[in-house]
Amino acid sequence: MMSKYLSVLQQYKTLDINTDELRNQLRDILIFDSDDGNASIKFIKQIEGRISVSSQDVITVLNKFLESRIDEHDLQEWATFIRLYDDIYDFDIKDSVGQKKILIEILFKLSDPTINADIDETMVKYYLNCIISEEMPTL
Repeated sequence: MMSKYLSVLQQYKTLDINTDELRNQLRDILIFDSDDGNASIKFIKQIEGRISVSSQDVITVLNKFLESRIDEHDLQEWATFIRLYDDIYDFDIKDSVGQKKILIEILFKLSDPTINADIDETMVKYYLNCIISEEMPTL
């Protein structure tokens, strides 16, 4: 049986809930801190289990951005959370090693647009194409 916490994290992997809802539902096990200007997230309770993230999950989230159901801030927060919590989120074993590397690179680029580039429709379409064609992103 999936714990309440895993169920919430499962919903977040495809942004079926937003970051505010994630914070609300996990408030008793997760601390969001931004006192020093740098946001940090700390789990104060161990979560048992892992959640598989597939290329289709990432495609779903990118499409939500293109459909204006989420904005660039939502996409950045999501990518950062998925990337940082690799002890909870794992890439789907059905995806090839190359596909996983592409997803990791895309999440990295989306998680810090100040280093890479601002998130916009052109970039997201490019990343979708990279996933579908299994080509490493260069932007």
